[in-house]
Amino acid sequence: MIIRKLNEIEYSLAVELRINFWDEVVAGTVPNPMVKNKELRSMIEWVNTADEHNDIRLLYGAFDNENFMGFAGASIAEESDSQNGIELNYLFVKEEYRGKGVSLKLLIKLLSEFMTDKFTELVVYNFNCSPSNKYYCKLGGKVKKQAAQINGKLLVDIFSFDIGNLNERLKKMVIDRYTSKPYENE
Repeated sequence: MIIRKLNEIEYSLAVELRINFWDEVVAGTVPNPMVKNKELRSMIEWVNTADEHNDIRLLYGAFDNENFMGFAGASIAEESDSQNGIELNYLFVKEEYRGKGVSLKLLIKLLSEFMTDKFTELVVYNFNCSPSNKYYCKLGGKVKKQAAQINGKLLVDIFSFDIGNLNERLKKMVIDRYTSKPYENE
């Protein structure tokens, strides 16, 4: 498995994955509002305007040879969420690659880019109804607040992680994975 920055051509793979997993992410509660071309333009703009916003915005993909397995993205968190944090903006892994440590390795790579004294917290917005909520709890995340999104139709849990502790936990999970201690729901 290779983890590397996505290039602009590969952003379309990331957008397609997000769109395809919308129903899973929201547990089928609201219709999918995403349009591929609009989402692709938005993602490109998000990455390309980082400097203008005094931000760091990173997108990494996981590949098995040339096969796209999933992706993750992060940026500096809004001050209202964390004075010294980063936000996990994306984490999606194709179904056939789940349970193989892909999400763990993507997270480790992203955290490594932000591991400085300046950043000590990871913030994750995740729909309360989403199956991935269990994953973030398993990683040790604590829900620090909740918010309503999509015109109040969906409750969002806002998770907080200590970056150093999370990084160590992720590395241990990867090591344990290869010493026959499997983890569910990644």
